[in-house]
Amino acid sequence: MKRLILIIFGGLFSVVSIAQSKSQIIDEKITSVTTYEQRLDKGIKDKYVIEISKYDSFGRLIELKEIARKGEIKLWKKYIFDANENLIEEIFLDLEGKIDKRELTHYNGNLRIYKEYFDSKGRMYKKKSYEYEFQK
Repeated sequence: MKRLILIIFGGLFSVVSIAQSKSQIIDEKITSVTTYEQRLDKGIKDKYVIEISKYDSFGRLIELKEIARKGEIKLWKKYIFDANENLIEEIFLDLEGKIDKRELTHYNGNLRIYKEYFDSKGRMYKKKSYEYEFQK
């Protein structure tokens, strides 16, 4: 289970680890990073935006937009954390910035207990629960 949690959070914060470290984001007071790409192999010399990442004052990723070459948004997510730095809410937005779906994660201390999935109308459509076994 620990491995699964590490994989999930590792994937979530892969953008941070590729670009800048959390401490660098805090020290340099970085609030956003825009990633550009040039596809020289396809004859595209002009750079275009492929990703915009926004960070809070604690260096946590709070918003991510992945953008296709033609400028349309492929993925738009916002992240909300609790005082223990646990990811408690993921908000998926549509192209207009309206909520498409939400995922709420509930914790007991720092252990994830259950996760609820809601559609754009606020109706829960799925729930996952987590049980832990501890070494005796």
